[in-house]
Amino acid sequence: MVISMTFFKNVKLMYWVSVAICAVYINNRCPSNSTKNKTPYEMWYGYIPSVRHIRVFGSSSYALIPKEQTEKSGARSHKCIFLGY
Repeated sequence: MVISMTFFKNVKLMYWVSVAICAVYINNRCPSNSTKNKTPYEMWYGYIPSVRHIRVFGSSSYALIPKEQTEKSGARSHKCIFLGY
């Protein structure tokens, strides 16, 4: 797995744990020659993992605000930055 260090040079030190956890999460869902083209996840659980939920680290995301906490004409979501799974 190749990670571009130019992207991570602006990441604050407190988020590096999230970077590492995200990298391990994705790496466990990638096939490897050492496991005969099976993923570590597949070797452990016995089935191929879904990757439909995978997102780009650091991309924009939106958190839904519950209806009980919003006004009639207020915002329904809050813009955030994706930092991991």
